[in-house]
This record gives sequence, structure tokens and C-alpha cells, in this order.
Amino acid sequence: MESPKETETRLLIVDAGLPEPVVQHEVREGQRLVARIDLAYPQWKIAIEYEGDGHRTDAAQWRRDIQRQRELEDRGWIVIRLTQLDLMDGSGAFLGRLRRAVAMRQA
Repeated sequence: MESPKETETRLLIVDAGLPEPVVQHEVREGQRLVARIDLAYPQWKIAIEYEGDGHRTDAAQWRRDIQRQRELEDRGWIVIRLTQLDLMDGSGAFLGRLRRAVAMRQA
């Protein structure tokens, strides 16, 4: 289920003219769940993860997030993490990073 910030991020992406990402995409290795990605472009192996304050203040969650990112990167995924600041600053840096990742994977 999408959080309000994940929804805000998804709508921002679509409003910027980018394709709509898949919500809560599961990456599996056999039967094992490697990761459930907030927003993803599975065809390009691009993961977009919104990091709320709970990800920063909960040590166990922070460690799981790092491990999940490593596992995705080991499988060829580009992982783009963003916070509230990315949404507040006009989102230009985030959208630029996402556009570059899409362009690189489309090439």
C-alpha cells in the first residue's frame, strides 16, 4: 500500500511527463522476496524509494534499508532514494536524477 508521500512522489513523476512507475513492485529470487520497492520501472531496473523519518530514526529499519539497496544493486538495479527535502526543493534534482537513469537504461 502506498504511503501519502509515495503517492505524492508518483504524481510528481507523472506530472513531469515521465511514465507512471509500478507501485510496490516485488523483486524475487526464486521464492525469496529480495525487496518490495515503493515505485519502480522494472523494465529498466530503476527503483525509487521514499525515505520517511522512520527510516532514519529506527536503527533496525535503517540497516534493512541499506541491505535491501545492496541486494538490488547487486542485481543491476539503480536505486534512487529521496526524502521530504527532495519534494520540498522543487524536486528538480530528484527528477533530473530519475531522467538520467531512464535515459541511461533506454540507451
